Amino acid sequence: MSSPMQKIEFRSQTFYVKRDDLFFGHSKGELGLNGNKGRKLQHYINADLPDITTIVSFGSAQSNMLYSLSCLARLRGWKLDFYTDHIAESLIKNPNGNYAAALANGTQIHAVGEIAKAKNQNLATYVKTNYSVDSSMLFIPEGGHSAFAEQGVKSLADEIKNWVIEKSITDPKVMLPSGTGTTALYLQKHLSFEVLTCACVGSANYLQQQFFALSDDECHHPTILLPPKNAKDNIKKYHFGKCYPEFYRIWQELEQQTNISFELLYDPLGWLCLMEYVRERIDQSNGFNENLIYLHQGGLLGNQSMIARYKRKALSNKL
Repeated sequence: MSSPMQKIEFRSQTFYVKRDDLFFGHSKGELGLNGNKGRKLQHYINADLPDITTIVSFGSAQSNMLYSLSCLARLRGWKLDFYTDHIAESLIKNPNGNYAAALANGTQIHAVGEIAKAKNQNLATYVKTNYSVDSSMLFIPEGGHSAFAEQGVKSLADEIKNWVIEKSITDPKVMLPSGTGTTALYLQKHLSFEVLTCACVGSANYLQQQFFALSDDECHHPTILLPPKNAKDNIKKYHFGKCYPEFYRIWQELEQQTNISFELLYDPLGWLCLMEYVRERIDQSNGFNENLIYLHQGGLLGNQSMIARYKRKALSNKL
């Protein structure tokens, strides 16, 4: 059930990649419960929940969690009602990626953004207020941001810890990009060495708030890395889900140099922040002796829609 560790060279620097994209949370790997989401949902895969018939959740219509929840529902014989702000007309006409896969698993996807806006509510508040969960419903927050995710992430931390001990790795650090920060926080809680992350959804302050929602103990909070500075020496701000040329370039470069396909929504910013961290460390000293472990969290199905978006941007000269 554990995922392998792979040594790579990228931009003349050695890294280790924890290939959690190859991890499956259930023996029936074809059901798609792999990577980061497979870890977060491990509790629900095995839990005794005889009264549950339906999962209720919310988020983006192309989120990796949407597809993973649909796989969980299929595995357990449950329904999934998933709420989102909106579904693009182009996606409705040409379903693809996580959205199409979730529909194929029988998911009911509801676009309620306009209704929520009319009630002066954001999506999370609207779903929690208007779709109260009874004893037959299992509510799973956006991105699996819940204490129930700890069980699966702890197993991941144990795998990393055991590998570090077995290989006598000195000064290890783990890096992963974050949405809600759930995986990063529980990794830090169960590892004695530093966990690095970056905020892909919202600001570093937003990510810090997500950490506090899960744990008041700041010892459990990972170190948040910032992106490289721009030409005016300001930290560059990236908007979640937007296409950036430097994202696509480093994604391509990673595949060319490592023969590993990374995810195109979170991983580019994760690697940009990590390479900036390495550059700063080298500038501060005469050498770089840390052993950096990058967590590959899976989510490659989402690349179908992301690559198509980048191609459309390139063709329209907007990239």
